Amino acid sequence: MVSVTEHFFKQLIRQQVTDSARNTSLRLPESFDQKLFFTLLKEHRLLLFGVQALKKHYPDQQQVIEFLTPFVIQQSRQQLLLGHALLSLTKRMHLSNIPYVILKGAPLNRQLYGNKILRMSHDIDILINVLDLACTHRLLIEAGYELDAQLSKTSPEEFMGFTKLVTIMKDVSYRHRQHRTLVELHWNISQMADCNFGVITDHMRTTVTLCDKDVSILSSEYNFIYLCFHASKHQWERWQWLVDLAVFYRQIPLDWEQLISIAKRHYCLRPLLEAKQLLQCYFFLDLPCIPCARQDTWAIYWRLRFAKKLWKSKTTLSITRCHPYYEVFYQLLLVPRYRQKVTFLWHVFWQGERALMQQVTGRHRAMILITGIFHKCTRLFSRQ
Repeated sequence: MVSVTEHFFKQLIRQQVTDSARNTSLRLPESFDQKLFFTLLKEHRLLLFGVQALKKHYPDQQQVIEFLTPFVIQQSRQQLLLGHALLSLTKRMHLSNIPYVILKGAPLNRQLYGNKILRMSHDIDILINVLDLACTHRLLIEAGYELDAQLSKTSPEEFMGFTKLVTIMKDVSYRHRQHRTLVELHWNISQMADCNFGVITDHMRTTVTLCDKDVSILSSEYNFIYLCFHASKHQWERWQWLVDLAVFYRQIPLDWEQLISIAKRHYCLRPLLEAKQLLQCYFFLDLPCIPCARQDTWAIYWRLRFAKKLWKSKTTLSITRCHPYYEVFYQLLLVPRYRQKVTFLWHVFWQGERALMQQVTGRHRAMILITGIFHKCTRLFSRQ
């Protein structure tokens, strides 16, 4: 059962995205829960966006706006701090001639909303070429960052060893020693090897201006596909990602033939199909036709059912997350090829092998053993 507060939340976000006129028949209901409304905005990372929508469409609701204002000021300060840290890092990378692109974050906010800070970010995501990993690691250490022990289980010695790290993992996390800014350094966008974009080339990226400085980002088509893939990889947990795509589609022109060609090349059609269905359902946006097989339709049907259950869990004040094993299962439905699924499983369990082996349960060891056998068999068959 959808609460009246959740219904108001969805209507407000839809009004702001579609830039529709104020609906006079839609007022704050008597049973409106102010605390629940704040929780929805916070958990879906739409606090700044939602308050802006509230001021525009419901300016007479001063009590709610005043309640949210301190949180808006706090988040705005955090976004400015992240932007300052981002510009400092990109300057160092330019001087070191390291090709990079910034994923999401302040550059995406600039693309979608101009000078207004309406998009919340909690970290800085940088995508680099795998061959530049050692140079970028040293650059971050010199800039005052250190490997985040809580998010990255890899020691500096193992990190610089280049054993299985670059083939199994997709990123590593750093935190600044003083202001604790989180940086995620990516050399892949996914642990599914075929879905990655490969070497960063000039046709894959463009620039956006932040404080009179050029920052490299993905080109429009690659960026849209990445946003779809990132959101679907996380089971569309947050409405923020869907809002990003809706505003992106409305404001930035896309070459759909090229976009679909890129999606096919990198096995990202299913995330694109999911985005098409969700944007049509919640924001009444009609994306161009995307060719797909029956298996794709079946896979996204079950994945989107799961995503909507996650949204329902965020309408309560006690937020619940899905079990990691279910998360892995629904990620497997993203890719069509059997070999991709097995390779992904092997990567996931190898990365957590050390942590799993510390637990004496035989089930975990059996899962690692079985996926390892499947992985080796798949490699043998692929060579024949």
